[in-house]
Amino acid sequence: MEDSTLTELKESKHRSPEITDVIYDFNQLEELTLDSVNVVEKGFDTVWDKTMFNYHFTYLQDGFKLLEKLIEERYLRVRLIVDATAENIEQINSIKSYDIRHLDNVRGNFGILDGRTYMIYFFNKDTEKPEQGFFSNSRNQDEIRVMTVCPGEVATKMQEDVDRSCYESNKHKMLKPRTVAEKIADMIFKD
Repeated sequence: MEDSTLTELKESKHRSPEITDVIYDFNQLEELTLDSVNVVEKGFDTVWDKTMFNYHFTYLQDGFKLLEKLIEERYLRVRLIVDATAENIEQINSIKSYDIRHLDNVRGNFGILDGRTYMIYFFNKDTEKPEQGFFSNSRNQDEIRVMTVCPGEVATKMQEDVDRSCYESNKHKMLKPRTVAEKIADMIFKD
């Protein structure tokens, strides 16, 4: 992602330019994540595996604290599906204002800001910080049709892993990420 694009995204509260992009620069990835806490208007819907939870709780502690404060001030709704383990249960229990649900063996992660911005982090095996990210604020769902919830680790750049012929012949069968996220949220958060 170009620095000018990141600046435009931040100035527009992640509304424009409308893009779907892979982010390779860790500093941009972290900056976009922390900025999302400042611009959130409705809330976050997130699914985090253990690696993602540990990363956020270890390196983005200020974001947790700020979001807890903003939940009350702005009447935000933050829903988190996480794999609660013996190693992280104390940290999970310390989060007071989120709607937290447990799901065994979560692999991968994604987050949706205000129902309009979609982001995934990719971690290499045995790393604490993400190596890449995927960001989309596209209203054209065909643009991000190839991305569904991506489990597991990524060891190479995504473009090198894409088999375009497989995508072209199967794109009509692929699920839209927003649909997947909505279905997961409907199943998990039904009252």
